[in-house]
Formats: sequence, structure tokens, C-alpha cells
Amino acid sequence: MVDTDAPIIVYGGNGFVGSAICELVVEQGIPCISVSRRGLAPTHLKPLGALWADAVRWLQGDALAPDITLLQGARAIISLVGSPPLPTFSQSAFDHQLMMNGTSQVRVIQAAKEAGVNRLVMMGADIPALLQTDSFAYYLGKKQTLTAAKTFAASSKNRQAAVLQPAGIYGTRYTPVVGHCPYRGLCHRCQLCSSACPCRCRISCRRLLSM
Repeated sequence: MVDTDAPIIVYGGNGFVGSAICELVVEQGIPCISVSRRGLAPTHLKPLGALWADAVRWLQGDALAPDITLLQGARAIISLVGSPPLPTFSQSAFDHQLMMNGTSQVRVIQAAKEAGVNRLVMMGADIPALLQTDSFAYYLGKKQTLTAAKTFAASSKNRQAAVLQPAGIYGTRYTPVVGHCPYRGLCHRCQLCSSACPCRCRISCRRLLSM
């Protein structure tokens, strides 16, 4: 029996993908908590009249040091923390990208286990075979996340983990400097070259929420 008051906690919930996931959680009538470094709702939502945002609890936190007390009693954790798949030309840049796409996700998984949370959804990526090398920090981080998620799921018959591996996720993104950036045109053309289903992320999340 699922506690109807148990929230879904979304790390990176105020980002491009994260805010869409939070909206979906609210639509399902499930309590939603967003955890991000700023701890604030995206500023562009207010002018749009996004009433669903008022139903989200926006908290400040760090995926590298998850609050175990906060996670206890959660229905599920969705972690969307990461950085873009850009090339790195220094050790510090490599380490930062690995931290964002690997270390932070692994620590969320470890914290979920300690807090007794049994359901996880992590953000992976559909990476071309040519780039699947440990010298590419983005790939290495995603690989670490996948390995940690598999270990989590295998540690108990009650635990479940899903690692989403979409191709490019497109739509209209907001940045404080530029404002609304329509990614759809460019990313749609890139997506046509990929065999990945563009609806994979949304379908997988709906399945998790209905379990």
C-alpha cells in the first residue's frame, strides 16, 4: 500500500527537464518536492501563470550531500542532475563534468538506500558508440550512474531503479540571460537521426508514478 501523502523528490527539479517532471508529478496528484542549489521555482513560470508550481515544495539542497532526513518516507526519487556533454580540455573541467554526471548521481543513489527509499529514476543518456570511452567524462559519469543504479536494484527485491537514456530532449528552454530559447528546431533535426524514442522519458516517468 502506497502512502498517498508520500512525496516524489526531484533533484534538479527547477531545470529544463526537471520542471517538466515536477509538473507531471503534480498532474498525477502526488506531492512533489524539488531540490536544487538555488531552491527556487524557475522565474519564467510566474509570467506563464503555471499554477502547478504553487503545489511544488521548492527546497535548496545539494545532490553531492543529500539530506537523508528529507529523503526518508519518499515515494520515489527522480534525479536529473547533470551537465551538458561538452568536450573537456583540462583536468579540472573533466573532474567537474564527472562530478556532475556521475558522482552526484551515485551519492543520491547511496542516500536513497540509506533513507530506505525503494524507487529511483536517474537521468542517463543515449550516447553514440564512438563517444563511449572513459576519456569522455560525460560518458564515464553516466556509466557510473548506471552501475550504481543496477547495484541498488539488485540489493533487494523491493528496490527498483530506472535509468532513462533519451537522445536529445528538445523544447523551449529559459535562461536568465537570453530568455526563451526554442531548441525544438535544431534538436528535432538531430533527433531524426537517432533511433531513440523521443517520448521515452515521459512514458517511463508515467509508468513509475502509476506503480
